[in-house]
Amino acid sequence: MQQGGSGGIRVLLPRTFSVKIAAPLLAEFAKIYPELKVEVQVDDREACLEGGGFDIAVRVGHLADSTLIARSIGHNRMWVCASPAYLALRSAPDSPKQFELHDCLLHSGAGAVGGWTMQHNGHAHLFRTHERIRSACYFQLLEAAKAGLGLAYLPGYLIQDAVLAGDLKVLLADAAPPPQPISLVYPASRKMSPKVMALVTFLAQRIPSSPDLVSFSP
Repeated sequence: MQQGGSGGIRVLLPRTFSVKIAAPLLAEFAKIYPELKVEVQVDDREACLEGGGFDIAVRVGHLADSTLIARSIGHNRMWVCASPAYLALRSAPDSPKQFELHDCLLHSGAGAVGGWTMQHNGHAHLFRTHERIRSACYFQLLEAAKAGLGLAYLPGYLIQDAVLAGDLKVLLADAAPPPQPISLVYPASRKMSPKVMALVTFLAQRIPSSPDLVSFSP
C-alpha cells in the first residue's frame, strides 16, 4: 500500500476513453491505494470540475479553460477507416473530397457538423459526408464499420484491435488531422492534494505506455 491520502477522489472521464483506456488503470490505482474511495463519472461534456465537485478529469483535445492546471500525458488521432467487406463493394476514396460518394458513419457529439476535418494541401479542411448512421456512441460506430456499413472516423486507440485483426483498414492516413493532446486537468485548489497528485503521477506514468495509444503511419 502506498500513501495517497484518504477519503474519496472524484474523476471525470470521456466515455470512450474511460472504457477503452482508463477503466483497467483506475482498477489498478484503487488496488494500490485501498484507503481511497474512487468515484468515476463518465460524460463527454466538459463539465465544470469545481462546480461539479470533481477532483480531476481527463480531456481529449485542446483545452479552452485556462484556469485549470493541465498535464499532457499523450495524444489521440482520428482516422477514417472501413471494413474489407465494404471496400470490396465500394472502391476506397482516394481523396477526402469523395466522402460524399460514400456511406458515412457520423458521431453526433457536441459540435457535430456533418463532416470530417482532414488535411488537404497542408491545411485543415472540413469535408462534407453522406450520412448513413449517426450515433453519440463511438463503440456503435465501430461495430457498424466492422459490419461493412460505411466509412467511420474514429480514435486510434479505439480501432487498433480491429485494424490489427484485419476487421478494419485505415484510409487516407496521409490526410489524417494532427494529433490532439490528452490531458489531465484539475483545479488549482487541488494542487496540494496528496490523492490528486497520486492519481496524476499514476496516470501520467501509465497512459503514455498504453498499447492502445497508437498512430497508423501513412
